[in-house]
Amino acid sequence: MNLRESECKAPFRGLGVWFYFFFMITDLLILMRSEMMLVLIIFLLLFLKLGSANLKNETVMNMVNAMLVITLAIGF
Repeated sequence: MNLRESECKAPFRGLGVWFYFFFMITDLLILMRSEMMLVLIIFLLLFLKLGSANLKNETVMNMVNAMLVITLAIGF
């Protein structure tokens, strides 16, 4: 079944389905912003732990706290 522009139920009826799809993806990325930051923190900590064997736990904890504060600031 083909979806013609006249049958489109999107609020941007005249602009096409792809324009509506672009705004859906943009909204999804905005809503998932804090989750993406947490995944970035996890991978960064993994790479730091694998890359340097002499990293102290206190240093790692301070970095985690700083990154979580940044994530909190980005969330607002």
